Amino acid sequence: RVSYGDLDVDYERAAVLAGLFDFDTQRLDGTLTHQLSPTRNVFLTVYGFTQDVPQISSENDSYGATAGFGHAFSETLRVTLGAGAYRAKSKNTVVGIRLETDDTGMLFAASLEKQFELTTFRITISQFVTPTGRGNLEQRRQLGISWQRQLTPTLTMSIPAVGSLSEPTGGVRRDRKLYQVRPSLRWQVTQVWAFDASYRYVRSDTSGTDAVESNAVFATLRYNWPRTAVAR
Repeated sequence: RVSYGDLDVDYERAAVLAGLFDFDTQRLDGTLTHQLSPTRNVFLTVYGFTQDVPQISSENDSYGATAGFGHAFSETLRVTLGAGAYRAKSKNTVVGIRLETDDTGMLFAASLEKQFELTTFRITISQFVTPTGRGNLEQRRQLGISWQRQLTPTLTMSIPAVGSLSEPTGGVRRDRKLYQVRPSLRWQVTQVWAFDASYRYVRSDTSGTDAVESNAVFATLRYNWPRTAVAR
């Protein structure tokens, strides 16, 4: 499985006062999975992204890989564990001086999923690297909880919530706490087409600054490429 994304964010002018800047991020992800048995699989995930923040002449890049396994204890209970490493590089201009940082660290992810008749509950713990609207890269430790309910054969509701603690890569200590909730509805129009609508609330608390809140509404049209059977 391979995915590519291009995220171009433009903040309102007042956001600069809160330390947020327009940015463009391009990201490529790939996952290779091998099924060892009906209840166990192994996987390898790689990623790479680049971020450009023109307002502060900042350029950030990161790439990494995670390997792990998944095990189904029953038809309704599954656990996944993975670990790996990343490299993050940043170039910033401060008072006319060009500064560069190069950092490495650990990636990990663990999840537990329990399915009921019409409901799925999932909890995840992870550490990863992500770009921010402040023009830097963060190493983020995150706890996520997700609840999903099948309302009708074609309509699904989900309410994921996450809490995380972040610090910039490169050895600069400035903790940031992030809380997010994003309820959504998915309408499966056909076997390959689906429509998603969601609302996202985010609160960010950074040491030494005032809290920042954001609200956003998303509408997404998805196309799932049909699987093709290959004869051996």
